[in-house]
Amino acid sequence: MMITTDICIVGAGAVGLFAVLEAGASKMQCCILEAGLSRNEDAKERALSDYLKVAVSEFNPVFTDGFLQDLIKTDHNTYLITTSNGREITCKHVIFTDNVDLA
Repeated sequence: MMITTDICIVGAGAVGLFAVLEAGASKMQCCILEAGLSRNEDAKERALSDYLKVAVSEFNPVFTDGFLQDLIKTDHNTYLITTSNGREITCKHVIFTDNVDLA
């Protein structure tokens, strides 16, 4: 399944969700790539993330799971992201809010 959006946010923690709020206020559509709970996330941060997921729902972000597997800049000034579960995301901007190993 191909997802086309303005911004792909890698990481669905508090920082990523705040980015959705800012992007939504600017009328930009977001896709959030979430790989699951961070090992370093404590109960307070998890509660904040749960609260922010409700707050960002008014902007209709697309949540998708899996790990970032590949990131390619295309000839059309967009990015193509492939996830570990085979999803493809095309977007104009990518925001990293989590530790990502691109090696």
